[in-house]
Amino acid sequence: QPLSANPTMSIRNALRIGSVGAAAAAAYLLSRKDEMRSEIEFKLASQGSKILRFCVGPEDAHVAAIKLASQGLLPTERRVDPPSLHQRLWGLSFRNPVGLAAGFDKNGEAIAGLFKMGFGFVEIGSITPMPQPGNPKPRMFRLTELEGVINRCGFNSDGQEAVAP
Repeated sequence: QPLSANPTMSIRNALRIGSVGAAAAAAYLLSRKDEMRSEIEFKLASQGSKILRFCVGPEDAHVAAIKLASQGLLPTERRVDPPSLHQRLWGLSFRNPVGLAAGFDKNGEAIAGLFKMGFGFVEIGSITPMPQPGNPKPRMFRLTELEGVINRCGFNSDGQEAVAP
């Protein structure tokens, strides 16, 4: 059926096309190496996340965020952490006390990109001995009014051999 016969499909397709254009523009701007990049990238990331929330389900948005981080296309923190934020704990040194807990990057695909965002540590996993799918879908749910997500993915993992061969 023609797109005009289904207004919802027309809107979704227009948003998808617009999203591709925005992503191309964002990739160009993020490839810049000047001071303008830092200011622009956080605005683009904010707008991009709004588009993802509207057009894409929560688990697909999560996968997209991992892919973007793995390619270095998420905003990067260029400021150097002041010495007052440096931490030493259990024989390990951290540049700041703010970290990303396990569960976001379950298979260690985006470690470098996540560190570039300014985290003092990035924990990956949950890594299982063998590949497994986790809980059945849908397993992530948005709490729009609270700007939150319920994550019931379980232990979906590519397995230890894929993560750390």
